[in-house]
Amino acid sequence: MRLLICLSVFFLLLVASCRQPQSLVYKDVRHFKVDGLGIGRSGISMDLRLYNPNKYCIDLRHADIDVYVNDAYIGKMFMVKGDYVIPRTDTFLLPVKVDVDLKTVLPNAVNLLFNKTVGIRVSGKIKAGKHGIYVSMPVHYEGKQEISF
Repeated sequence: MRLLICLSVFFLLLVASCRQPQSLVYKDVRHFKVDGLGIGRSGISMDLRLYNPNKYCIDLRHADIDVYVNDAYIGKMFMVKGDYVIPRTDTFLLPVKVDVDLKTVLPNAVNLLFNKTVGIRVSGKIKAGKHGIYVSMPVHYEGKQEISF
């Protein structure tokens, strides 16, 4: 009987510890800047400021995120380095880059040059988890951002 109670408690603790992580809270985008304007392609770098509401660290493995500037699709976002360990119950910066095909941005190029503020929309999914169990979590941010060249 005692063994059955111990196994039940162990099973309940195991199930409670394996629940799906809560989605990260996306605060804003920091340090938005254009890296080297080129004829065919350019780069944009930024830091996503995120908050992890979970009471444990999370490993971030992959990001599949689309980026829009002034409602025009400009490219896919990727993490600057490989995997990241996201601190528990803390706000952190995730450095990311976007390779931009200038053909998609050209209609808005004049606005980008003369305005210090642009509309940014980021949407997609990230794959995050712990101890080999990874789930997709949605990403969405929309707002105005200052840019620097």
